Amino acid sequence: MRKPNEKDLRSNHVFLTQLAKDFKPTLFSIIKGWTNILSTGMTEEEVEQAFILLTKLAQNAADYIHKDRF
Repeated sequence: MRKPNEKDLRSNHVFLTQLAKDFKPTLFSIIKGWTNILSTGMTEEEVEQAFILLTKLAQNAADYIHKDRF
């Protein structure tokens, strides 16, 4: 659900609907299951390092997209 930002009319506040809130536990369960599948055979250190590297990759992609827009 979107509501106009009264302080800055160029932007909107975005809120989850009740349907999305109700789905949240299911979504987190699915994500946890996939994380377990993808990290099978990895040590905790390897999993942590993978998340760090994926976070850096995602930030690089976001920075690149943001740079091209402005």
